[in-house]
Amino acid sequence: MIKQIKNYTFDVANKQITFDDETTIKLEGIQEILNVSKSQLIFDNSDSRISGSVLTNVLTLNYNTVNSGMVDTDKLSIYYDDAIEAATEEKQDDAITQLTLSVTRLTDILANQTNGDQTAVTTTIEHQKIHDGDHYQYGDYQQTIGIGDTIAFVFETPADVEIHITESLYSLQGVTVDIYEGSSNVVGGTIVSSWNNNRTSTKTTGLVIKKDPTSITVGTRLEGFLSGGNKTSGNNERDREFELEKSTIYYFLITSLNNSNAVSWDFNWYEDID
Repeated sequence: MIKQIKNYTFDVANKQITFDDETTIKLEGIQEILNVSKSQLIFDNSDSRISGSVLTNVLTLNYNTVNSGMVDTDKLSIYYDDAIEAATEEKQDDAITQLTLSVTRLTDILANQTNGDQTAVTTTIEHQKIHDGDHYQYGDYQQTIGIGDTIAFVFETPADVEIHITESLYSLQGVTVDIYEGSSNVVGGTIVSSWNNNRTSTKTTGLVIKKDPTSITVGTRLEGFLSGGNKTSGNNERDREFELEKSTIYYFLITSLNNSNAVSWDFNWYEDID
């Protein structure tokens, strides 16, 4: 049956939650975990970015609690199904239970508010990363581009940081876009300046972006697409972000299809530090 876990130990520094009253737990039995104090979802088995792993009675989170502003004493809302391996007929009321859980989690948030007129707020990962100071952006535009002219970017990812990136592109007269992974032998290029979307944060990104290298070995082509006037690329939705490989070079090549062209671009990314 699904039950609320009331006795637990939250270890922010190690990204771990210990189920104090359990000897062993199963990952698939853990329901969503909400940090009620911060109104932030930190575990969801259906989303690999905020899932985790289990050893005995300890859950290690994929969610990066280290730089999130969370503390060990934060109140968590945890529900666990200790009969996850029971016969199917014994779990046919799970749909009703899940609905009840949703209502209960909302109640937990409201009960944690200290002022009656406060609003309970949940946020996306990207929104939370902005608050944490781990969300960055680089965008610009270029005008008077001729047919066949190119604009190129090199992305060099760090060894100890996961980069989750989306892009948006606009062109006045149409362009082709080609994205490559595992590029090498980069020569030249100008390092561009990105900014932290939390303007109060002093953190800086681990991602290095260079514009217009003089030469490069492009590597493996991942995808290509067309972008024309009044159209943006198809990769700017949240669920189609790229999680870039660590210690890897990516090459983003834009080629103009017409004269008198103008192109703008916008890259947004957040970082998970190991």
